Amino acid sequence: MARRALVIAALALAACREPTRSDPPPAPSPACVGGQGRGEASAAPAPASEAVDVPPWLRLQHFVCRVNDAAGRAELDIQGELDNGGDQEIRELVLGAELSRRGVPLAAFRLDVMQSYQGPARPGDTVAFGQFWYLETDFDACKLVVRKLQSAPAAARYPEAKALELAWKAPSGDANLSVELRSIAGRSATLVLTNTGKRALRRITADVRAMRAGDAIKNDPGRTLLYSWEPPLEPGRHRLIAYYTGVDGVDALRIGSLSVEARGEEHGTENGNR
Repeated sequence: MARRALVIAALALAACREPTRSDPPPAPSPACVGGQGRGEASAAPAPASEAVDVPPWLRLQHFVCRVNDAAGRAELDIQGELDNGGDQEIRELVLGAELSRRGVPLAAFRLDVMQSYQGPARPGDTVAFGQFWYLETDFDACKLVVRKLQSAPAAARYPEAKALELAWKAPSGDANLSVELRSIAGRSATLVLTNTGKRALRRITADVRAMRAGDAIKNDPGRTLLYSWEPPLEPGRHRLIAYYTGVDGVDALRIGSLSVEARGEEHGTENGNR
């Protein structure tokens, strides 16, 4: 298989996309196959007129574009982090990835990193992206681009986020996590996950309760907050997470039975903030 070059360019892209933790229930796409974060590649090119240049204050970290062998099928893995290093709020962000071989376009993929109904990424925030697609062709170049970016000047001050209580079942000095509830607007809540330990965190799931006036109005057991196909959350790093509640009138969230997978082992909580 040819060596894959990783390039950042200003091109427009289109493809099928699977739902993420922040999405309302989507209509199924005939171009996608089953499994969250997995789908068939779309080879239809997008109009170049939709391209947007990457601003210098949007810093790309840990970008990966590679092919894994999954049960005898080639599986395209695209993931990375974006740091907001400017003085703007990011309110909507759509990326694209284009594969080519010897300069000939092969397939294009769409990555909805942030959508307009989510809470904005403030200066200093980090957002992540990560998806899988089944692939039936080889490539030697992978271009990551910004297809759409909506931003606005950041506020002079922001309300403080509310820390959510997490009680570790098996405390460990090298794996730890804090979760903050930054805001709730409509059916979308914004969480901030911070790795306060010494090991990278690969997957985070939790039982989440949506509250209204002190009463639970929706239980969401085993909800994934950090997917294994996204970049690991490294020590000292934080990440913005959009959580879709699915109900109106939510004024608080409670987290229980949180499970964190670090490199090589799992840690859990029980009855946290119930």
